[in-house]
Amino acid sequence: MKAPIHLIAAAVLSVASFTACSEEDDSSSDQRVEVSFSAVVGDSALTCGELGTLGVNSASASLRDFRMYVHDVSLLGVDGEKYPLTFEDTGVWQSAEVALLDFEDATGTCDNGNGLTNTVIVGAVAGGVQFDGIQFTVGVPEELNHTNSATAEAPLNVTGMDWNWTAGRKFLRLDLIVDGSEVDYRIHLGSTMCDGDPGATVTCARANRATVELTGFDPTSTPVVVDIESLVSGIAIEANTTDTPPGCMSGPTDPDCPAAFDALGIDFTTGASVGTQSLFFTE
Repeated sequence: MKAPIHLIAAAVLSVASFTACSEEDDSSSDQRVEVSFSAVVGDSALTCGELGTLGVNSASASLRDFRMYVHDVSLLGVDGEKYPLTFEDTGVWQSAEVALLDFEDATGTCDNGNGLTNTVIVGAVAGGVQFDGIQFTVGVPEELNHTNSATAEAPLNVTGMDWNWTAGRKFLRLDLIVDGSEVDYRIHLGSTMCDGDPGATVTCARANRATVELTGFDPTSTPVVVDIESLVSGIAIEANTTDTPPGCMSGPTDPDCPAAFDALGIDFTTGASVGTQSLFFTE
C-alpha cells in the first residue's frame, strides 16, 4: 500500500532539513589543521652541514643548531577576520600555549640537540572558513617564560633553549660554525633587561618577541618558509665586536645585534615588534 502523497512530501522535507542542518553544523565546527614550517638557506633546504657562504662578506658556514618557540597563532580569513588556532597539547612539541620548532637532527655538524625534529604546529580552528594568511609570535608568553625548566611541561623543559643569564628561554636559537672563526656565530633571541624573582614575578624592559603576519596563501596547505640567509644577510658572521658575546645574544648595547633584529622585525632600541621582517615568507 502506497503512502499518501502528503506523508511522502513531509518525509522528504524532514530529510532535507536534517541534511541542511548537518551541513551547517559541519561548517561551523572546528577543524583540525597542521601549519607547516620549512627551513631554507636561500634556495636550498636547510641541512646539518655546509650551508655555503653567508653574511655581508660571504663567509663559509655550517649549521650547528636552529630552533624557535612560537605562540599566539591565528589564521587570517579572506573575510578579513582573524581566527585563533587552539593548540593541541601533544606532550612533546607543544602545550596548549606554546610550540617548539626544531630544525636540527643531530647529524653532521649539528651536535647541540637530538635526532628528533618538529616542523609543524597542530591545532583546531574555525571550520567553514577560507584562509589566506597567518599571524604568529616568535617567543614564549611572558607568564611562562621564567618558569623552571626542570619542572615545566614540554616543550618548555628543553634545556638547550634555557637562558640562564635572564632566567628565561631563548625564543630563537641559531648557531653557525664559521670557517676561520674560533667560536660559533650565534643569534640567541630572548627578553632582556629583566628584574625580579624567577620563582615569582619577572619583568623585562625589552620583550624582544616578534609578531609575524603573512598573507596571500592558505596556511593549511602551504608552508611558512624560514630563511636563515635572510636572517644573517646584513651581518659579518666571521667577525665579532671585541669584549662582547659571540654573535648576538640580544644584549641591549651589543653592536652585533641591530641587523639581526631588523631581519626579525624587532626594534632593537625598545624590544617591540615592528611588523616588518625578512626571516619568514611564503612560497
